[in-house]
Amino acid sequence: MKKLTVVLSILVLTSCNQPTKKNKTTAKQDLSDTTRVSGGEPTGFGGNWVNKKYLDKLLETKSPIASQDVVGIPVLTLPEETNQVAWVIWYFDEAEVDTVKRKDGKFSIHAYGDERELTLSLENDILKTEEGEFIKFNNDETHRENIAEQFLFAGTYNWKGKQVELTKEGKVIGIDTVSGYNVLLSEPHTIDLDGDQLRLESHSGDSNPYGFEFSADTLTIYELEAIYSEEYEGMIVAVKNGKVLYKMIKE
Repeated sequence: MKKLTVVLSILVLTSCNQPTKKNKTTAKQDLSDTTRVSGGEPTGFGGNWVNKKYLDKLLETKSPIASQDVVGIPVLTLPEETNQVAWVIWYFDEAEVDTVKRKDGKFSIHAYGDERELTLSLENDILKTEEGEFIKFNNDETHRENIAEQFLFAGTYNWKGKQVELTKEGKVIGIDTVSGYNVLLSEPHTIDLDGDQLRLESHSGDSNPYGFEFSADTLTIYELEAIYSEEYEGMIVAVKNGKVLYKMIKE
């Protein structure tokens, strides 16, 4: 392959295969797209839930890409009442939509198409299912995938003697040219990533992808090097970390 160092301005998006079932959609779709039904009974577990096994792997590796395949269902977004929308996130690149039902005293949702149900039970603030135990991490439907932001990034950092804050909602405070960030949780099917990525957003709304890695309490953000195909001119087939853009220590 021919290698060329560039600061990528292309949009590296998580892509996914076409859904095989009519109730599947992309994991990034806005929850407001789905009509809600009223008149249910309280579930006691409304909110966003992260799979404990996934979260343990994420905290151990500090790498979303290395943690992506540790469980099939890393996140559940559940309603406050039955007969309302529930989202089952598969590998952070596909989602399945259903409603929570209660039958014979048990709550459940269809999480495998029409094949079988996923039962839901809350014990000591832990949601137990056939896919493992889940921990509640927020109630905000618009931040159901802000897991890395909340558990890895959120906090204050020292950058060249200046304090920088990264919030769990994805805001950046303290860098004049950056207003927000968003962490990529799954590797795209269309391009190879040699490491983890995030997007940095400017105050004007523009955003670009960058590489990142954690080493102990040090967060390093890199510009990206694009690797082009030898067969197809101009086609980027992989990216890797290049020049250091920011290096900051968590306080």
